[in-house]
Amino acid sequence: MNYDYENVKKVAQRYFSLIGYDGTILNRSATVRGVIEDSVSVNSHPLVKDEIVDLDLTSNSHIPSSFVVEFVDKVEVITYSNGTFYDESDTETNVDNAVKAYYLCRSVRYMTAPEISISLFKRTPMVSFLMLLLVVFIMASPTYSNLFNSRLVYGDSITSLLVVSGIFILIFLAEFLLKELIMKKLNERIESEVKIAEMVFFDSVCSSTNKDSVVNWKTASESITGIWRSVGQIGLDVFTAFIIMTVFCFQLGVYAVFPISVYALFFGINLKMKMKTYRDILAMNDMKDQKLTYLINMMPSRSFLKFLDMERVREKWAYMTEKLSTFGLQIQMHEELSGGVLKFYSSASIIVIFIAAYCAIKAGDLSQGSVIALMLLNGRCSAAISSLTNRTYSGLISYSKLKGAIQSLHEDDSALNRRAGLRLNQTEGHELCVSDVSKTFDGKMILADVNFKVSSGESVCVIGKAGSGKSTLLSILTGHMRCDSGTVQFDSIGVLEYGSEFYSREVAYYSLSDGMMGDTLYYNMSLKYDQNIGDIVDNLKYFDCTYVLNQKALYADIATELKLSSGQLQKINMVKSLGVNPKLIVMDEPCSNLSHLEARSFLNKIKTRYPSAILIFASHNPMLRGCADYVFDMESVDLIKNGG
Repeated sequence: MNYDYENVKKVAQRYFSLIGYDGTILNRSATVRGVIEDSVSVNSHPLVKDEIVDLDLTSNSHIPSSFVVEFVDKVEVITYSNGTFYDESDTETNVDNAVKAYYLCRSVRYMTAPEISISLFKRTPMVSFLMLLLVVFIMASPTYSNLFNSRLVYGDSITSLLVVSGIFILIFLAEFLLKELIMKKLNERIESEVKIAEMVFFDSVCSSTNKDSVVNWKTASESITGIWRSVGQIGLDVFTAFIIMTVFCFQLGVYAVFPISVYALFFGINLKMKMKTYRDILAMNDMKDQKLTYLINMMPSRSFLKFLDMERVREKWAYMTEKLSTFGLQIQMHEELSGGVLKFYSSASIIVIFIAAYCAIKAGDLSQGSVIALMLLNGRCSAAISSLTNRTYSGLISYSKLKGAIQSLHEDDSALNRRAGLRLNQTEGHELCVSDVSKTFDGKMILADVNFKVSSGESVCVIGKAGSGKSTLLSILTGHMRCDSGTVQFDSIGVLEYGSEFYSREVAYYSLSDGMMGDTLYYNMSLKYDQNIGDIVDNLKYFDCTYVLNQKALYADIATELKLSSGQLQKINMVKSLGVNPKLIVMDEPCSNLSHLEARSFLNKIKTRYPSAILIFASHNPMLRGCADYVFDMESVDLIKNGG
């Protein structure tokens, strides 16, 4: 079904924006589905499976939060929340007359080792041409070496000798240039897919509730890149060695078993030594991590070490140092031994070729003029076997990391899907409704049947002893955590149904764990203030943070390295979290580093600055209860009108 081209382009871009799809968007097709298909094809990744799924809106099957609907006369992006469909203006709509509906589903592609190899081989351009050139070079080299040899023996003109030498050089040059071209194309494709993997990784960090998923995705994406870089070279090395050994069989007959046995023996020994070294490296890295953790944990309490048994502390440190030294020596010995084996192999292969050639000449199977060709091919095969060993080692290491990571991702791939969500309707008044919210941790009930309502302009102070669930409640109110049962609704819509725009513009959330990114103060503030320097400066002035209103503090210094007191830093973090015009302000232990007078002043300024916002804060400071209209007691689970 065709629609206006510009409208198709806008609809496709809006849908990609809602689902958080990053990459090149192609606008060659006249349909939205065509644009999605084309864009997916150029932004593919071996570990990411993007597929367009047709949707049956009349069934009770899963309906995603955002999808594309084609009607008879138009095409739109529809969002779905709480059993209701909304159009692009967030107005309730009817989809009964839809012709087609579909969405883009992103998941982890679980691939076995053979499938990975086949996939990477297919994605590598022009490899077949290089293999053909290798065949030509290897099969033709005995002929040219015989010509070269005959000119040396029979003293032909220097011109003919140069011609034959030039032919060899041209063949080498052609192979080198083609291989470089292939690697250039391959690396461009790899880097393109690395960018896709990095964006998926970013979404995982921002949205995944499972930290292991984030680590597994990073491990898997880096491993697949390592395998890809190895598998192409492995294929070429295996192909080169196979063709050369085939030539040996034709030239040397049964005596070809001599050099082939040396190649196989070297490959097996060298690979085994490398794997042993890798195991030692893993053990050494684990010991390094233990030693570093030991040191880091010791640093905060170093002033109290004199009160402890320092001899035992020193013994522990000495033991770990000794273990590290042992692993280091073993790794160095393995590397030295590996280098010695390589040198021995290079010399032994030449001697074995001479012995095999001598036996074949005596048996009448080989002419003396072919010895140079055999030596040339032996050098090439030795290099291929050595490279094959190194690449196989790298590939095995990458695959061992990939195997576990991708299996874990296959079991939990929620991190690959970004929820689109709804925008807030801009009405005069707003209401936060908490109904029967419960939450347990490790079998312990933290929240039980919490109920209350708060409207625009009202404020609540949440009180309770440590561990009573104050922080958990605030996290649930802001959609930062899911409750086990019950609902939290903002303007009759579940807080988890809203999209990122709602949280970035309408919700202000502060906790003591909130900090600055490793960038300038202006950059950190602009993430909440929509890059409006005027609003940033106004709020910093209003909340008495003028000590950072200078060019150096705002634009030059890294925010995390500003020389400020704990109270000054907390005030900046709180101002940073507020934004321009939030509708819901939730603060966990605000003003904890400020004096009682400063704390009350700050909270009252928030109420004055944002008079129509809902303010909810948790605090252990009894002096701050008077700043709120209501007090919610975690012990009694009651919302009480504040008398003070």
